[in-house]
Amino acid sequence: RLGVPEGSQVVVRARVMGAGGETLLLSKSYFPDNVVQRAPRLEEADTGPGGMFTLLEEAGYELHQEEAVSARMPLPEEARTLQIGPGTPVMRILRRIFDQDGEPLEVCEMLLAGNRYELVYNL
Repeated sequence: RLGVPEGSQVVVRARVMGAGGETLLLSKSYFPDNVVQRAPRLEEADTGPGGMFTLLEEAGYELHQEEAVSARMPLPEEARTLQIGPGTPVMRILRRIFDQDGEPLEVCEMLLAGNRYELVYNL
């Protein structure tokens, strides 16, 4: 999905996000090494306001994205981390960010507890 040869260096950012003592989202982002060389702050724990989108734009990329949404039952570890009971599905959002030439900059997989979210898209 990143369009890099097998065995290439990539940077992986895994995050657990929450609010009010509740885990809301599990996220794992993958970046090609050449993108991180151009935007090295992507490796920092706190990427600041605007996050990765801002850092990529500051590095001169024009961003385009696509998202695929699906639902599935969580793995046991995912259910524990998201603090959800048996029978509760997760929503999986697979986001890909491309530059102006269609080259992948990021692949991000997000898992959300299916009973806590409504996804709304403007098309």
